[in-house]
Amino acid sequence: GDQDLWHARGALKIEPSDNVTIDLSVQHEEDTGNFGWQSVVSEPFVVAGTAALFMTNANFTTTPNQVYADGDHSGNAETTIAIARVNWDVSETVSFRSITGYVDHEIDNSFDADGTNFFFADLTGSSRPSQSFSQEFNLYGQTGALDWLIGAYYFSEEFELGLPVEFPGVLFGVPTVPRLEVIAGDLVEDTESYAAFADVTYALTERLRINAGLRFNAEEKEFTFFGAPSPAGNIDSEDVLPKLGMQFDVSNNVNVYANWQKGIKSGGHQLSLPQLFDSEELDAYELGIKSQWMNGALTANAALFSYDYTNLQATITIPPATTLVENGDAELIGLEGELIYAATDNIAFNMGVSLLDTEYTDLITTDQALPGTPAVDLTGEELIRAPEFTANFGAEWNIPINSGFLGSVRLRGDVFHSADYKLAFIDYPELRQSEYTNINLSATLTDTSGNYQLRAFVNNATDEIILNNGSYLASSGGFIGIHSAPRTAGVSLSAKF
Repeated sequence: GDQDLWHARGALKIEPSDNVTIDLSVQHEEDTGNFGWQSVVSEPFVVAGTAALFMTNANFTTTPNQVYADGDHSGNAETTIAIARVNWDVSETVSFRSITGYVDHEIDNSFDADGTNFFFADLTGSSRPSQSFSQEFNLYGQTGALDWLIGAYYFSEEFELGLPVEFPGVLFGVPTVPRLEVIAGDLVEDTESYAAFADVTYALTERLRINAGLRFNAEEKEFTFFGAPSPAGNIDSEDVLPKLGMQFDVSNNVNVYANWQKGIKSGGHQLSLPQLFDSEELDAYELGIKSQWMNGALTANAALFSYDYTNLQATITIPPATTLVENGDAELIGLEGELIYAATDNIAFNMGVSLLDTEYTDLITTDQALPGTPAVDLTGEELIRAPEFTANFGAEWNIPINSGFLGSVRLRGDVFHSADYKLAFIDYPELRQSEYTNINLSATLTDTSGNYQLRAFVNNATDEIILNNGSYLASSGGFIGIHSAPRTAGVSLSAKF
């Protein structure tokens, strides 16, 4: 994709006294290259009316990772992150921690939104800048059988989004030369959030511990929509979020636990409508076991979990450039397990499996692929991007050399398998990813000091076709999407100093 990625990071540790540590870090990243290659997933069915004038002579291909395009595909992202962390051991049993963060992020991109070489819709110079500041204070310690923490948190952010889209000019139903620019979205979001929280863990016995926490969160969001205060209003919310848990040490190497926790994902404003959407609420339950066997050589963990969503934020993509968030309810139950085995000092294996059963319990959306975009009740339907089964397996072999400059060679292989799943809320066959297996391979040569590494890799070794996302493009009557990268090979050289 003609991508150039630059990354720089600096860190400084200051210890002004035996009981105070200050860690400072700053990093900057710039990423430029081609962006948004939206492939045609299914052959367009040219709709009647004006669109037919533009699409009749369009060239396209449904071959994954290939595209005909007339528009500019370019993107530029810059991110700067600064963090200051202060730790002060006030006494042997009480400590204080301060974490200050700043993020400056901006992404600009343009892409041909219809996936053909005939001009119909181009996203041109979309800009998404944001700046945020956060400050957290913790006071924590241990008093007898009680581990405790109290804290406060502040967050502020200004986020902007502009979505200019170019369409062909039309006069009396006939295409004209000048392009018509339409602002599909123009939103400024100012957020201020405050929180106070406490967390305690009490040891009832040497093996049994209970944990409880409480967080109070207050948030204000103000919206400017197309240059003016939004007629939809602003958001002013307060939430109380509890959690409860228990841990029991069956033995020195086996621990079982049970947790319940409540969480939120704050509400917001639609990109192209003067309309708010509600905050998402989650009740999360988890029952699990963590264990080590064979003198620590084998780690075995498993967890059974259940999520109950209220006002789940379902983000519907509306080509060519905007989205719509609809609130609904959903439930899922899952089981995860993992094994990590160090066969020798130089040979290790890992594997994991995940089982999911998901459904929307209340969600109404529209079917854009049908005339009139009728309302559809998705109650009982599976969630998007939620395969019923996934599994992974990895193996690593470190071969010591210790000859001259050379230290070792590390060979690594990873296999990931997924059952099929849907990518859109409506279960269109064109937007269902079939089951697949992805294989990544690498070989890393390290010097005797461990400071220099030469790595060769092959990702997606079997060249699997994997659809990452997709949507229905009403203007052409077809589906478009973006695929994962095909088989990719490369080398990298890294140095620590």
